[in-house]
Amino acid sequence: MERLGRFDFRSAIVVVASVLIFSLLIGRPFFPVWFKLYALPLALLVFIGMFGLVALYNKISTGIALLGPKKSVNIKRSHIALLILIFTLPFLKLLFHLIQG
Repeated sequence: MERLGRFDFRSAIVVVASVLIFSLLIGRPFFPVWFKLYALPLALLVFIGMFGLVALYNKISTGIALLGPKKSVNIKRSHIALLILIFTLPFLKLLFHLIQG
């Protein structure tokens, strides 16, 4: 029997986020009418969060945010967090409206 490899945080984030995104996008016809407006923004928020978490994890563990060639772009951790915040700002109004009911 093969031994299971080390738990990979990046793979787990991608699998969970893809399941959430897929269910939000494909399940839209089955959602209640009030939630259909929020399905796409929530899917985009999950995507942005997933990409940001993977980039932060790569930056912390390897020192390079986006894995690729040796001369890839070097981004600071604070810049990654700021980019996540900038991309999520347009969706925050919808998210707060959904939370308030």
